[in-house]
Amino acid sequence: MFCKRRYVLLILITAVVASYLTYSFTMLRYQNLFEAEREEIVYLEDFFRVYRYAKEEFVDEVDSGKMMEGAISGLLDALNDPYTAYLTEEQYERILQQSAGSFGGVGLYVGIREEKITIIAPIEGTPGAESGLMRGDEIVAVDGVDVTGMVLDEVVDMMRGEVGEIVEVTIKREGETSLRVYSIRRAIISIETVTSAVLENQVGYLSISEFNKNTKNDVLQALNELKKEDMQGLVLDLRNNPGGILTESIEIAGHLVPPGEIVQIVSRHEMVETKSSRTKGIEVPLVVLINEGSASASEIIAGAVKDREAGVLVGSTSFGKASVQGIFGLSYGGGFKMTTDRYLTPKGTLIQGQGIDPHYHVYDLGDRSYAVGDFGEDIKQLQAMLYDMDYYKGFVHGDYDEKTRDALYDFLIQEEIEYDEQVGTRFHALLIANNYRERFPEKEMEDLVLKKGIELLSR
Repeated sequence: MFCKRRYVLLILITAVVASYLTYSFTMLRYQNLFEAEREEIVYLEDFFRVYRYAKEEFVDEVDSGKMMEGAISGLLDALNDPYTAYLTEEQYERILQQSAGSFGGVGLYVGIREEKITIIAPIEGTPGAESGLMRGDEIVAVDGVDVTGMVLDEVVDMMRGEVGEIVEVTIKREGETSLRVYSIRRAIISIETVTSAVLENQVGYLSISEFNKNTKNDVLQALNELKKEDMQGLVLDLRNNPGGILTESIEIAGHLVPPGEIVQIVSRHEMVETKSSRTKGIEVPLVVLINEGSASASEIIAGAVKDREAGVLVGSTSFGKASVQGIFGLSYGGGFKMTTDRYLTPKGTLIQGQGIDPHYHVYDLGDRSYAVGDFGEDIKQLQAMLYDMDYYKGFVHGDYDEKTRDALYDFLIQEEIEYDEQVGTRFHALLIANNYRERFPEKEMEDLVLKKGIELLSR
């Protein structure tokens, strides 16, 4: 009997020692795998405990994959960053397709402004642009589903789908109390990111619509062609460019500014990586055009040109997105997008939420709202259009006075659009411009920002 009890006791001691060794080994394994602190391992153990109970005790049969997707998504949501998100396999593949320059959808660049899903710019020539959606519109629903509080990629994914199908986009427009609903037919969106031409006085013109994996090579090819045509100055148009691949914009900036700093990339632990130019720069006078649709990677170029005094910025204040995202794949086919860094301009300025101010503030219609007392060439353009359309009877002088306001008001009454004196007139001006183009297709509207850029280079 005594021997039997000793035998049982020996088994119990062996089991306890084995459990302790197993626990210790597991702790060390977790620490090695996840570089986790001991307290964090407790949470990991709790996670797997909940996972096991859900898998074995939940009243209905569960899908392990869906539970893991939900766990990863919740983890990333907890970071409370609108640009960090879990990507399903379909979303991940679509992002890869977009970076290659082609994807299916409606043709809108969107971003986060004041925690709202906001259209940065419609892509020219796409269903989104042709529908009447405008820069600055807030997207509040897609196919009737409220998108308030959703992460950006969820909303983007909702607008994408089968080519030829209709998607309904509900927006709130500044200065209007009622919502607008647009029915848009999805199409293949192919983006040619670079266009170029030689303008008057041998001024070269180079437009970059976004930065994908082909942009740098396309830009260098275009610059070589412009130099062959004896370019005497360059207008670089970054208006409505929402960004894209960071490294592409940095390399392009390296060919525009002389040797020295381009951007400072700052990680979580305040580690600063400085990217610099090692070329002679563009070696001709440079003007860069920006507006509030110029964001992220395009602001890296604008910031480098301004801080390094390599050229002059013309237009309106840029969007103000200085965070850097990485795209990471997961073993089962999905992935996630995470903000990994922020960037500073060469002078150490963080432009997040502030944007970059141009040297010359020049506005095209839709770049600003108007109040009585404002002045500018864009207002003169607005007055001329209202005059041709028989709404305005005064002189075309560029002052936003009561007569101009009343003429705009008369137009809106005719079109049954709500009006606010100081808020939302930027969108009303765009509506007038669209109406004007339909009524007078033979008349070209002058690009006032580009005109100023050419003027500066032609002196």
